[in-house]
Amino acid sequence: MKLTRDDIDILREHVFPKGLASSDDAATLLALNTACPEKCAQWADYFIGEMTAFIVHHCFPQGSMDDINTRWLIAMISRDGVVSTQVEIELLRRIIDASRFVPVALSVFALKQLDVPRSAAAGTARRRLATSVMRARGSALTDLERHLLGPVPRPRAGVDAQGVAA
Repeated sequence: MKLTRDDIDILREHVFPKGLASSDDAATLLALNTACPEKCAQWADYFIGEMTAFIVHHCFPQGSMDDINTRWLIAMISRDGVVSTQVEIELLRRIIDASRFVPVALSVFALKQLDVPRSAAAGTARRRLATSVMRARGSALTDLERHLLGPVPRPRAGVDAQGVAA
């Protein structure tokens, strides 16, 4: 089964016309992401955009993550503490970027993905996730977060911190 551009249009127009409105809606979108191995190029942007809008801007506290939402997110996107798809790693990064406040538990979870061999966090995704955590937590980084960050590779010459050619 493949998720197509037409499927995204149906989701936008008929299933979630006002965006995700409940955790059940979010769970449905997560289930689609997990159940369909083939997805069109537009899927990642749609999925990440809808999930980020719901989790960060719809759920209380709006604009920030809290411990309850952090526990829910971790339970939904990881198996045995590991995020195994690139789209879910990118969702994690975008939620961290969009949040005014990121709890230590979410930061630590994200940083642990950097060292898990089975995690989808590799290469540019790894650097982008580490950069997002450092930016979100800033001077509030704990000793554990600093330890997990370890030496973060700097971008190559001609590549910005997001991994995009300059």
